[in-house]
Amino acid sequence: MSASSWNAAPLAGGSTAALPHSVRGDGQTGLRGIALSKAFTVRVVDAAGRPVAGVQVTFKVTVGGGNFAGGGQLKVTTNASGLAEATLTLGATPGTNTATAAAPGLNTLTFTATGT
Repeated sequence: MSASSWNAAPLAGGSTAALPHSVRGDGQTGLRGIALSKAFTVRVVDAAGRPVAGVQVTFKVTVGGGNFAGGGQLKVTTNASGLAEATLTLGATPGTNTATAAAPGLNTLTFTATGT
């Protein structure tokens, strides 16, 4: 997805978050025990595709022993562009690291990265 394909129209009053999208960060490979070079990023939009600010997204490590800011989960609030991001530090053991991004009432997204 390119930045030009996003609907960057401002949020209309009374809009409700309807759908999260994975924007970037999925499928990376990095050194075990080191932070990934790109944050896992989600964008929350309303039914018309407009960004929704103020939605709390919880990023949570589910496989691989990695962490977000030293913990197993991190709560991030979407900005005016509807974006929330968190950088995963890969687990100490080589292999797959998996994390989810979830917001109340919305689909859960899954991100995967590989530690070498």
